[in-house]
Amino acid sequence: MSYDERHGQVLDTAAAVVGTEGADALTLARVAEQAGVTKPIVYGHFETRAGW
Repeated sequence: MSYDERHGQVLDTAAAVVGTEGADALTLARVAEQAGVTKPIVYGHFETRAGW
């Protein structure tokens, strides 16, 4: 998957987490789990929640 495709996947997954579980559930670890990728992949796109 290209960087841009993965970036979109991570954003879509983050939006889904917020939509179903609320903003308090939004963590980089949770997004990684839901997207089926490792935490370092998510951290490569967004270092912090503020970076979303």
